[in-house]
Amino acid sequence: GDFVKAINYLSKAVDEYRISSEAVSFDPEVYYELGDNYDSLKQYQKSLEFYLKGNAIAEQNENRENIKNGYLYISSQYSNLHNYKEAYEYFKKFNALDDTLRGKTVSEKIIKMQSEYENEMKQKEISMLTKNNEIKEIRLKKNRIQIFALATCIAFLCLLGFLLYQWNQSKNKQRINAEILKQQELRLKAIIETQEKEQNRIAKDLHDGVGQMLSGL
Repeated sequence: GDFVKAINYLSKAVDEYRISSEAVSFDPEVYYELGDNYDSLKQYQKSLEFYLKGNAIAEQNENRENIKNGYLYISSQYSNLHNYKEAYEYFKKFNALDDTLRGKTVSEKIIKMQSEYENEMKQKEISMLTKNNEIKEIRLKKNRIQIFALATCIAFLCLLGFLLYQWNQSKNKQRINAEILKQQELRLKAIIETQEKEQNRIAKDLHDGVGQMLSGL
């Protein structure tokens, strides 16, 4: 009873799609389900007809997975109908397409893995370049700091040398001025001493002259 209900429901869906303009894009799985239900009722010929219809739509849609499944379903029904030649032919088609799809799947997996590996390597390369750039930037900053520190140190030493030179020049000037003042004091003292001696000599001469004059009187 359930299989008959399912067949009626699916047949109605098929009829609606036949009326529409989308018959080519119709899902072959509907025909395959009809085939499954007829297979459950052991109506193998009817089941085969729907499997063949489903397979034809799958080929029109170029859906390889549905085509492969259809080949297997058709092979099974030909076997149930004792048409072993056709059963074998469709089973060979199934195996060939299955191998192709498996190979395609493996190829796709290999391509995907290769792509993921390449992306990972690119990410690692980008990460490495980023780290190298960061290291270079750190080194540049360090070099700038060292250059600035060296320039500051040189400037400080130059300023210190200039200040020491100025201080030394000032000390030399003070020493020279002190020496000049000392020489001037010595010369002034010598002049004063000479003047005092001359004054004493004149005073003595006057004293002696006066004494002699007084003695003559």
